[in-house]
Amino acid sequence: MRIAVLGGGPGGLYFSILMKKANPAADITVCERNFLPKIKVEVAIDDSKCEEVIEVIIRVANTGKIGDGKIFLLDLSEVIRIRTGEKGSDAL
Repeated sequence: MRIAVLGGGPGGLYFSILMKKANPAADITVCERNFLPKIKVEVAIDDSKCEEVIEVIIRVANTGKIGDGKIFLLDLSEVIRIRTGEKGSDAL
């Protein structure tokens, strides 16, 4: 038996697992119809440039559609440039 499940959300995955348990010989393929490719960008910047960088990211990334992304702000306790040993803002 071959089964194609459209939609890899919780319902589609749950259905696939139940079908595989009920019929271990079944060939089940899960297809995500609306898959949005994702990228991850990590940036370490000085606090003084934070707002400006956020504004630029929002302006460039905003399409008004689902999948535009999120911005997470995290404090760095320390930054050290390995090559020179510089620390803090000098290492950025």
